[in-house]
Amino acid sequence: MNLQELQQPEVQQWLQEHAQEEPARLMLQAHLYPGIPVREAVQQLQARQKARYKLPQWYAHPAVLMPPPLSVEQASSEETARYKAQLVYRRMTESGPEKSKAGMLADLTGGMGLDSWAFSQVFDKVHYVEQQEELTALAAYNFKQLNSTNVEVHTAEASFFLQQLQQPLEVLYLDPARRDAARNKVVLLSECQPDVVSLLPLLLQKGRQVWVKASPMLDIKGAMQELGQQVQEVQVVSLRGEVKELLFRIEASLQPDPLITAVNLGAEGEMENFSFRYSEESTAAPAVGMPQNYLYDPGAALRKAGAFKLPAIRFNLQKLHPHSHLYTAPQHLPNFPGRTFRLLELVKANKKALQKLLPGGRAHLVVRNFPLKAEVLQQKLGLAEGDPHYLFATTLADGRPQLLLCERI
Repeated sequence: MNLQELQQPEVQQWLQEHAQEEPARLMLQAHLYPGIPVREAVQQLQARQKARYKLPQWYAHPAVLMPPPLSVEQASSEETARYKAQLVYRRMTESGPEKSKAGMLADLTGGMGLDSWAFSQVFDKVHYVEQQEELTALAAYNFKQLNSTNVEVHTAEASFFLQQLQQPLEVLYLDPARRDAARNKVVLLSECQPDVVSLLPLLLQKGRQVWVKASPMLDIKGAMQELGQQVQEVQVVSLRGEVKELLFRIEASLQPDPLITAVNLGAEGEMENFSFRYSEESTAAPAVGMPQNYLYDPGAALRKAGAFKLPAIRFNLQKLHPHSHLYTAPQHLPNFPGRTFRLLELVKANKKALQKLLPGGRAHLVVRNFPLKAEVLQQKLGLAEGDPHYLFATTLADGRPQLLLCERI
């Protein structure tokens, strides 16, 4: 990326004039814009279009330059970045000796700078650390446009920056790359770059709290084993029902039973959360019963966190089956962390029976603890995907596979 070219007034004006146009068409018309580096400008246009709803505050600044489109696609959203910044700040002030002090944070895997920018809204000082010079140059330029004057940019590897620190910081944050040195995709934290597991002793020496962001595909209990008993808390963060990231808070003290929190950030700024410990989940003994008036489907964050029995206890629900992670009750509970449905009918799993209830042959199919996979069952039933009904395929308390026709509340 040529920052100097993209900063030119004529290029900035061209980007504004063509903001809503099709990038591929503009590439074909490159000869019409002899004074514009069209390939660079079109790539910037693509990235800005991807960022419009994901990074609205960055998009609102015309002078902000985006990294390549793929980087924007893979980046956190502003919503999750802001939630994370507030969470980290809150935990730091809750546990620190000087609870009013905003403190200093180092983002050791700076990347495009989104997380550093969010942290800079709540911390006194943020150190942005990134080993790729092109990214540090882009981040430094964007921090200036966004008026993030409390961010200091460092071109360095995480381990080198830590070794140079004279005084420990309040918080160290890492989002390790999920690729190894050969650019192959990896899942284990010890295989990521940087290797957080190997780096952990140095991290705890240089920071009072260490926060690690990880892929939603990561096995939580496996990661806790990798990181040891210094994990204090795990947050499973979902945005509008889709798990986006896992956050691990690590401190020097031992914690054999960390706090696990499932969070869902809603479209209108609302937030659902459910906190528990695995010791509670393992000893919970919920009631099991047949379907009642309402069906409760736990959110993706709750399922990823591994809270399968406790929601029934906390909300006075019954499970449909010990291994069917669906709940039922005679009453409507508006604060359940997931989706709520009104049960309309129990249906046998055959096409003829279903056609009488769904003459249009359309419903959203959800399969939980059922003998057939979703695609096989959908084909068997001749079912098309569509509103307004939902069809849950599950196993009931008496061991029978059953279809539950529902409408969402």
